[in-house]
Amino acid sequence: MQQLPLAISPPIEPQFANFIAGPNAEALARVRELAAGATRERIVYLWGAPGCGRTHLLLAAARANPALVIADDVDTLDAAHQQGLFVAINEAREGGPGVLAAGAKPPAQLHLRDDLRTRLAWGLVYELLPVADEDKARHLKSLAAARGLTWRVYSPCWKSLIGTHLFVSGRSPCPSLKRPSPTIFRVDSNRVAE
Repeated sequence: MQQLPLAISPPIEPQFANFIAGPNAEALARVRELAAGATRERIVYLWGAPGCGRTHLLLAAARANPALVIADDVDTLDAAHQQGLFVAINEAREGGPGVLAAGAKPPAQLHLRDDLRTRLAWGLVYELLPVADEDKARHLKSLAAARGLTWRVYSPCWKSLIGTHLFVSGRSPCPSLKRPSPTIFRVDSNRVAE
């Protein structure tokens, strides 16, 4: 018999406060400033491998400022959407709403119209880097604490286990953080001290 987990907790909405910044603190700060209208820069482009947090930051910015023009996975845009993003970037340069865009590669390596690739590079461009396992573990612990749970690690070599089982899985690390593997952690609803 296999135990099936129940989704009894609502999904956590992407916000700036629950983004694991790690080496991406500067990118987070600039995106926050763009969303708050507190920067002269009107165009920010984020790029990086899947699971690095691009979409999380775009959703958080859209929640903070619905007037922003948001474009995710720009490398998959069709001709009409490329034209729309091109126009939005030009309008942002003229004082219109800010543009926050993201893709898997830096602007120069995108398979887009030449004029759109150069426009994306007009603003701030940040590569989102992988977050250290220690930061991910702290985030996992904070998610458990927010639900009134305490977790303890069974193995003294927790870093290698976490890296193997949770964070080097080829998937986005954040969904894995929200569902810890029962072979690594014991969740204690009685709040037993570590």
